[in-house]
Amino acid sequence: MNGFSAGVLLSHVGAVNDTGPALVNGQFYEVPSFTTVSAYLQYRAPKDAGLLAGTRAKVGARNL
Repeated sequence: MNGFSAGVLLSHVGAVNDTGPALVNGQFYEVPSFTTVSAYLQYRAPKDAGLLAGTRAKVGARNL
């Protein structure tokens, strides 16, 4: 499909211990791991499209 493109980003962060000054039950708080997914769809008008020449429209969503 000429002019269309799409992309997806998958991001994962493993669990970490919050070593700040506040303890929970005498221990550091463990921040659980999480994964996010973001995606987009884009259309770019061709250079010979008249008034819309070079126009780009992009729609996306984060943290799906």
